[in-house]
Amino acid sequence: MLKRKGNDPLTKLQQKIAIKNLPLIGNELIVSIINRTQSGKDYNNQQFKPYTKQYTKAKQKEFGTSFVNLTRTQQMLNAITFKSIPDGLRFYFNANEQNNKAYYNQVKNKREFFMISAKDKEIIKAFIAKNIKS
Repeated sequence: MLKRKGNDPLTKLQQKIAIKNLPLIGNELIVSIINRTQSGKDYNNQQFKPYTKQYTKAKQKEFGTSFVNLTRTQQMLNAITFKSIPDGLRFYFNANEQNNKAYYNQVKNKREFFMISAKDKEIIKAFIAKNIKS
């Protein structure tokens, strides 16, 4: 494996691109997760597993729809955030209650929304490629 020295121009360019664009990439991924989730699809672009009959009735009564999009108050999805870590970004929920809701949906009910999709990966690659040329 070829190791690059810290003063190598390519290494400096990679570091500059990564540091400069991490917040932009993080925000882009959050928007993608929210939009995909609100459209009723998981990270594999599959429809979410239905809600329970009881929850379906309650959501229908309260909002006039029982569409499975993990969006009732918008609080859970709005709590998604990220921070920079040495090797990239760490995504998480900034409120314990919203984290519990996400866990319930993601793990217990197997509605896998909080993951990076193949489409997201392509968006990231295109974004980085565009910024390398600049």
